Amino acid sequence: MGKVEKVMGEYGEGKLHSRSKKGPIVTSRDQAIAIGLSEARKAGENVPAKAKRKVHHSPTMTEIDNHKTHTVNGQVMEHASC
Repeated sequence: MGKVEKVMGEYGEGKLHSRSKKGPIVTSRDQAIAIGLSEARKAGENVPAKAKRKVHHSPTMTEIDNHKTHTVNGQVMEHASC
């Protein structure tokens, strides 16, 4: 039996604690899965990699200049040439 199955069994029995045995009981299924995957990774089991977060960035000045139109009071206006 792998770590994830063990942790999910503890969750189902209401015995899974976050952090240590002194931590609060886990009530979220998603949190129980995250704990199981984390423990499995630490034990060296073959589990899927963590999902990569996409980073949102602010537009650069070049990206702003490349826009041909903009809105004024809800109406689309052509971008004035300098």
